[in-house]
Amino acid sequence: HCLSLHSQTAFIAHLSLSHCTFSHLQDLLEFRSHARSVQKACRRYADALRTVIAESDALTGEMERLAKGQPCLTGRYGNYIAKTLSVVNANRRLLAANLHTLCDTVMAVFVDFDFQEVADVKKRRERAGPDAAALAPQFARLVAQLGEKRDTRFLRALAHVAHLHRAFFEISWKLSGTLNNKMTDLEAQLGALDSGSDGNSSNSDRPVKEGIVYKRGGERLFFVL
Repeated sequence: HCLSLHSQTAFIAHLSLSHCTFSHLQDLLEFRSHARSVQKACRRYADALRTVIAESDALTGEMERLAKGQPCLTGRYGNYIAKTLSVVNANRRLLAANLHTLCDTVMAVFVDFDFQEVADVKKRRERAGPDAAALAPQFARLVAQLGEKRDTRFLRALAHVAHLHRAFFEISWKLSGTLNNKMTDLEAQLGALDSGSDGNSSNSDRPVKEGIVYKRGGERLFFVL
């Protein structure tokens, strides 16, 4: 049967809307594939950080054991260095935990849940046959909402990844500033020790024990590794 001019116009408009909707959906599905890859890579990165954290904990633990009970510069500065690195590592642990949470919540919701309703309506349309047109408005609305979530929810998740790193590096930078002052002081003391040990004394006058307090003449000195 011939369609009226109004019906033809509405039918053509419906076909155009459906084409645009499905084209948009295809773009979103491709984006979802990339988003899932980002989510998986983020989780692997957080897992790798946990490996670094474990090794860093082992390092600082050994440094603290080395410094414990040392009545000299090795004990005082070794312990300070270990404590500072432990604080940095604690913030690295927080970074890894927050990245895992982000992967398992915001990113997972977008990749898995947000697409599910669109997929359900798409299946209903495919099974509806001639009545599929009735679902077109709902389908178009869901696809449009999904596009908005791509530009808000997932982009916000990416911004949060950057924010977590900024916070980690900001804290680490502040700690490094304090550590740098301590290391400057240590270098000055080591320089003084080097100057004292490079005097006119013979090799037999130089200490053979390391990491202990000793005296040479009337001067009390520290000998450090």
